[in-house]
Amino acid sequence: MPKDAHKDEAATHSDCIVSILVLEKLASSDRAMSLADMSKSLGIPTAILHWHCDALEKQGFIQHSGSTNAYVFGRRLVALSTHTLSNAQN
Repeated sequence: MPKDAHKDEAATHSDCIVSILVLEKLASSDRAMSLADMSKSLGIPTAILHWHCDALEKQGFIQHSGSTNAYVFGRRLVALSTHTLSNAQN
């Protein structure tokens, strides 16, 4: 395996973690959050967060409000959470 292959693999795992951190940050917030707010709170550049938020939004996990320029949970994440809680009670 080439020496740089491990770096690529680590970067992929880091990308997954950034998306999870975004979801966690939104879950712990009592309001919608802008990229700037998330960047300041997480210590991750806005350009990287923008890429992750765009991907999460395209999949329905979060929603972007154009009027407030902030992100909130999307329908898919709400459905996943509801399903998870329902299964945990059984």
